[in-house]
Amino acid sequence: MVPGGTLAILPGGSLTLTSGATVLGTGIIANAGTLSKTDTTTTTIVPTVVNTGTISIQAGAVTLSGDSLSSGPISISPNRTLELSNNTHLISGDVSGNGNILVSGGTFVVSGGTYSTGRTGVTGCSLLFSSWATLS
Repeated sequence: MVPGGTLAILPGGSLTLTSGATVLGTGIIANAGTLSKTDTTTTTIVPTVVNTGTISIQAGAVTLSGDSLSSGPISISPNRTLELSNNTHLISGDVSGNGNILVSGGTFVVSGGTYSTGRTGVTGCSLLFSSWATLS
């Protein structure tokens, strides 16, 4: 739980999500290290996520239901999912892997970097690509 404060993952540090828990709170998860998902469950993160480090979804799924801002790389392994639900999600770093991104509600903005994943599903939201984003 992040109760209004900041959970900081420092450069060189890591946080590995290994259960289908829900991370609650009104604070911020500030990732400058590595945030990884390594088991087959779905983990939901409610606080705002600010990522300048690396997000790696190696197994299962991660749902970001609060706002998110990511300038660091995001890697999604095959048959794995990053779900962005409600709120506003801005990605300006590289997105790679053969996994899936599911956007359901809110606003999803890709502004820079290389965006290359298996599939992107969009339901009931605004999807914006800036002129300098590279899609592959």
